[in-house]
Amino acid sequence: MGKSVAILGAGPGGYMAAFEAAQCGADKVYLIECDHVGGT
Repeated sequence: MGKSVAILGAGPGGYMAAFEAAQCGADKVYLIECDHVGGT
């Protein structure tokens, strides 16, 4: 079964988290960059 990871924030920490997730076996990694989290 595959593993998906969503990472909030595509800054330097987000990219490092994406690389780590891929190295740990994540099939899909989503980087999400927004001005804010939430719907307001």
